[in-house]
Amino acid sequence: EHNELAALNPTAAVDSALHNKVRFHCDPADRMLCATAQELSVPLITKDERIQKFARTVNGLKTIW
Repeated sequence: EHNELAALNPTAAVDSALHNKVRFHCDPADRMLCATAQELSVPLITKDERIQKFARTVNGLKTIW
């Protein structure tokens, strides 16, 4: 099994701000996690139901748990 930390990048930062405009979540860290997972095309492991619900509405964002 291979795990890596994802670097923060400008695209994910902009996307996380756009997630706020669609009234997703007021927590900027959660928005950044979602945007980074979407940018890297990797699933986000979360138990947070708000994130899971949001992921079902966003193309390219998948959750596991």
